Amino acid sequence: MANFNVLFQINHKNYPYRFDRTRLNLGAKIFVELDNEDNPKDFYSDFRASCIPYWVMWITQSGWQVILQNKYDLDTSLQSRIVKAVETYLDQETVVHGLSIVLEHIRPDHMFKNSEFDNSELAVIYTVVERLDLCSKLTDTATAKQLWYHYRPLMVYLLLTCFDRLGQPADWMDFGGWLRNGDKQHERMQVILEKAENYDEIATAFYDTYNKIYGVRNSFYRFLHQVLPQELREELLGSIRIDITDLPPNSGKIRTENENAKEKFLFQLRNDYTHKAQFIPGLTNDLWPEEARAKAQDAWEVSQQFIEQSSWKCVYIRNWPEILEKVVKVGLAMYIQKIITSAQSRT
Repeated sequence: MANFNVLFQINHKNYPYRFDRTRLNLGAKIFVELDNEDNPKDFYSDFRASCIPYWVMWITQSGWQVILQNKYDLDTSLQSRIVKAVETYLDQETVVHGLSIVLEHIRPDHMFKNSEFDNSELAVIYTVVERLDLCSKLTDTATAKQLWYHYRPLMVYLLLTCFDRLGQPADWMDFGGWLRNGDKQHERMQVILEKAENYDEIATAFYDTYNKIYGVRNSFYRFLHQVLPQELREELLGSIRIDITDLPPNSGKIRTENENAKEKFLFQLRNDYTHKAQFIPGLTNDLWPEEARAKAQDAWEVSQQFIEQSSWKCVYIRNWPEILEKVVKVGLAMYIQKIITSAQSRT
């Protein structure tokens, strides 16, 4: 095959070279030989022991510029945003170290074969930072005023979805993807071995097994109990009070719901907004008069009142959505810290 002009790019530096363009496609492995000063000297499509493997990340056909990377390259602006999101709870050095571990888990040669990035820990971190960024923009007074009573339910929804995102396995996939994925065959085989003679039970067990590992509800509760520090979980649940009385004419002593009911309330809020388009109206406190804002600090506010199982329930909240934002930021910090701890345990 004839060689043509190609402009290889490594670390934002260009290296003109004559190369067989038919060997270049996204994800292709290119072996790079370095000179005595560690600058790229020669490029090969076949294995060379003296060379470093790189992968084609992008091709600009108009000028045949070929971008090569030997590992996933994290955008510096994204790194800065991640550091800023958790700066109160995790120092920059620790965050950068955690991100370096995350990048090692992303395989450049798989970037164009499957959902390598979408199934990565970096994707989890990125989507949570994006949600926090959106929430920050919504707090702008002009924006919050336009949203009016949609402000708080939207903020609450966006932050609560971060709970199940941070509680998801990094390789999350939908049910259909799980059924077809070859890497998950061992999870499916365990079900088949246990239910080998009953096809109806196998179908049900497949669904139950998937939800146990990847389901939204389990991810949400996994975040509350396995990612979030105990003291912050208690602070979060302490921002909710659910009082119960019997319906008239039997109204009597007020009873208070336990932590399980509070966790259920949080999950129900998230799901009602997603699946039923239901929400509890609420303004930002910034639109209140200054005197009212001062009084509202740490004060209980009626959020919901409803009848359930022949009882009257009244839900109170305080310091919302601020406490939810704190929980998400701490949860993100703990997610990064757990990545570091897990890597250390394997060495």
